[in-house]
Amino acid sequence: MKVTSLPISWAMAVLTGLGLIAVLALAGTELSNDLSERRKLQDDTLLSNLSLSIGDLTHELQKERGASAGFIASGGTAFVEQLPQQRALSDQKTEEFLSAVAALRNSVEINPDLNVLLREVRQQLSALEDLRSGVDAQSVALLAAVGQITALNQAAIALVPELGDIVSYPDAARAMQRHAIYMAAKDTMGLERATGSAAFAQARDNGGVIPEDTLARFGVLIDKQTTLLEVYQSLASPSLLLRIEDMLASPDATNVANMREIAFSANPEMILTVQPSAWFDAITQKINLVKGIEDAGAAEVSSFLDEANQQLNAEIVRLLLTLGTIAAVLVALSTALILVTSRWLRKTADRISDLSDGDIESPI
Repeated sequence: MKVTSLPISWAMAVLTGLGLIAVLALAGTELSNDLSERRKLQDDTLLSNLSLSIGDLTHELQKERGASAGFIASGGTAFVEQLPQQRALSDQKTEEFLSAVAALRNSVEINPDLNVLLREVRQQLSALEDLRSGVDAQSVALLAAVGQITALNQAAIALVPELGDIVSYPDAARAMQRHAIYMAAKDTMGLERATGSAAFAQARDNGGVIPEDTLARFGVLIDKQTTLLEVYQSLASPSLLLRIEDMLASPDATNVANMREIAFSANPEMILTVQPSAWFDAITQKINLVKGIEDAGAAEVSSFLDEANQQLNAEIVRLLLTLGTIAAVLVALSTALILVTSRWLRKTADRISDLSDGDIESPI
């Protein structure tokens, strides 16, 4: 059938359909871009979740490291009850970490560099059970035990900036990068906890004297965490900066500072007043505050992604509403035009028929 032989109503319907197709094609491209951005944000959320699980895992491993150090340094007399409990918490966070990795692998194509880092963390987690057996049997040296868990934590923390490089949303990526600095500072505090636990445990067997090498490591760790915190404070958002200042001025931080002074006092009587478990509990209280700030930093990353996702959802809804409105208007106008045109055509056809029947008096 030729186009010219189509009924007028069909021709108008075809033209309307072509218009709708053109609108749908233009809107479809924009909608496709928005849906692609949504998929990226969903992947960013998985990356953020993995970052959060890394923070939880290293937090528990830091406590296990401190308890293990105190247990070894005391010859197996300190942290007897705390150590098994802490290992169970570490195992729980290990499972959550591995689940977050699996979820990421199911959705995101992992680049070779990240894959290498993930494999390294998994290998070190697998070696943790042998280390624990050595700690229980007192067959592993203090520095070796602390060093192995430290290497595991550092490998896990090294994942965070790599994850930040993959995150597509700029604000979230920058927040994740500075979050890695804070996690490194917190891990150094965890090392301080382990070193202090060992130091006060050694002092009890050494007449209140802390070995010089242990005391030197103690000082290095304090300086390192101070430097890392200063770097982070130069980058942190105002709300997180305020929380750090409150943490440093807290009674828990003051208590830790007082115990540090005792450790460096070279006063055996004063040093012997500090039980290894008392030091562990005191600095754990401070680190719990630090962990709260770490969680707030992770939540900041999530908030950037949530905000971007809300904006994108609003954009998709706006696009769909606009598309629906345009389609409805086109259909309504086409229908009205078809009805009006058909009515006038019928009137014209009727008048032509009347003319052929000899009616030349009626107006045309």
